[in-house]
Amino acid sequence: MSQYFTKNGKPYVIRQVEENDAKNLIEYSKMIFASTDQVLTALEEYTISVADEKTWINSISKSPNSKLLIAELDGRIVGFLFFIGQQKIKIAHTGDVGVNVHPDYRGQAGH
Repeated sequence: MSQYFTKNGKPYVIRQVEENDAKNLIEYSKMIFASTDQVLTALEEYTISVADEKTWINSISKSPNSKLLIAELDGRIVGFLFFIGQQKIKIAHTGDVGVNVHPDYRGQAGH
């Protein structure tokens, strides 16, 4: 976990996603899908359960070439980054990446 500060000095942390983040990550994702058309997933097709999200988090966490990170400010998810690496040896250095920031916190990252 690393601590940073917004432009106005509010502390936030970036840390790995844990299984107990599943419910909050689902709610955060729904908000992101509803707030923009700049993501590939439509809100109406995002029907994951908390149990399925926990399974996904645990699966990705065990992968040596994948990473799930969240940014938290005041205990609230304000950003999410994922990198899902390919499983085949010859292309394991490639993968899918996604980054999003809560609309209320865009442009607020400091140092």
